[in-house]
Amino acid sequence: MASIGKGVSFLTTTARAPNCAASSGSLTTDCGIGGLLFDYCRPNEVHDLASWYAFITQMGDAFLDAYLPIVQKRKILPYTDEQRQWQEIRRGRYVEFNLVHDKGTLFGLKTKGRIESILMSLPPTVQWAYDVQPEENSEEAKLITVLKNPITWV
Repeated sequence: MASIGKGVSFLTTTARAPNCAASSGSLTTDCGIGGLLFDYCRPNEVHDLASWYAFITQMGDAFLDAYLPIVQKRKILPYTDEQRQWQEIRRGRYVEFNLVHDKGTLFGLKTKGRIESILMSLPPTVQWAYDVQPEENSEEAKLITVLKNPITWV
């Protein structure tokens, strides 16, 4: 984890959760490629609330500028039923991580938060399958290799 100024951390790879890939029977893998954590964006001696708001707004704008061209380019790509099934299995790992390990989700569930509000960020369709192994040298196998050997980008 690297710091982006005082109070914001950049998670270069998601936490290695023991159960992240447990139902696949494979070695523990990362559940994704990273994210931003805003746990400590509070007014302090360096940043007031207005500067945090400006910072987060700029990050949101930069995200859209970077991400939308990728979506535009890739949304028309064809995919197979097998690729869709793989996507849903990987989404299952994400759901597993969120429900078992994610601090925010667990906090909401333990403090009697609105279940619908807590779960609405989960993907609408997922799959869980036992001991799924991708075909050797496939794109799916390459993904698993990356997830088992995370890169520290920052």
